[in-house]
Amino acid sequence: MMQTTRRALVAYESLFGATRRIAEAIAEGIRDSGVVAECRSVRDIPAADPGDYDLIVVGAPTHARTMPTRESRLEGGRWQEYRMRGRTLEARATEPGLREWIAEAALDGCRSAVFTTRADLPRLLSGSAGRPIERQLRKRGAVVTDSALEALVDDHSLLLPGQTDRARAWGALLVGTWRGVGSRG
Repeated sequence: MMQTTRRALVAYESLFGATRRIAEAIAEGIRDSGVVAECRSVRDIPAADPGDYDLIVVGAPTHARTMPTRESRLEGGRWQEYRMRGRTLEARATEPGLREWIAEAALDGCRSAVFTTRADLPRLLSGSAGRPIERQLRKRGAVVTDSALEALVDDHSLLLPGQTDRARAWGALLVGTWRGVGSRG
């Protein structure tokens, strides 16, 4: 019996870098579990054909209680001027991101999982991009099979201690619960 190599893609949108660091930690956890994993910005992945992956993990920061929008990305650029002094925006941070990528992505039948970063406040106050991302993925035919990871940031969008460790463990958990549901391979 020929054994095939399982492949995962961790696709993210990030404004100030916290969501990218969570994505990198998730990919590391997946790799530590023996699966080939790529970690890339959605701005660098063709939505029409994201590639042949058994699992696609997607994430974005929570903006205004939901997924980032064109307006919230531009507002983030303005935040840099007064609220986030000394911080730099991620490359191409104000360009179209995860919301637009999912709207065009070929995800029919693809096993998917979701992560987000959000403020360290009760979810009632902070909101979360997790469920809106899940809804968008399902509309595109993806099979969302795992609970979303919500990594916490402070009021300057800096990750709280231990969040990358949580993300790495969650990435390994995704592999541990892998049943082949919705895989393309």
